[in-house]
Amino acid sequence: MQIQALSRTEIDSIGVQILADQLTHDGWKITETNLECAANDEPQIIGEKDGELAFFVVRTAVLPDRGRFDGGLAVYEKLVRLAKSRGATCYFASLGIARSNSVSGSKIMADTETEAFDVQFEGLVRMELPANDVREIA
Repeated sequence: MQIQALSRTEIDSIGVQILADQLTHDGWKITETNLECAANDEPQIIGEKDGELAFFVVRTAVLPDRGRFDGGLAVYEKLVRLAKSRGATCYFASLGIARSNSVSGSKIMADTETEAFDVQFEGLVRMELPANDVREIA
């Protein structure tokens, strides 16, 4: 089975699982994950580390592509405001995945329950509103 044969939901779910595993490895305590990734305006992972509560927005694509945030400004602002209203920081993670034998030079090797993937992930990007944004948190 080729990775392209996986559904969009399966690709997203694999990305969330891979990031949750990486965050756990980095010392985050994962308190919630959404492997279904159906909602475009909710974080896929919520975690805590060193007193910081964080929401993680994960987007995954098949290499050579990487996950993109295509939700638009309204969704971006909603996610950041949701995190802020709960005392959390919001982060974005863009992942590119391929079956482990299909790409060389990957940065991370990840094993899901059924197979291994090469993963391109260059770190988290903090999602913030402009400093001059004074609108109320919804």
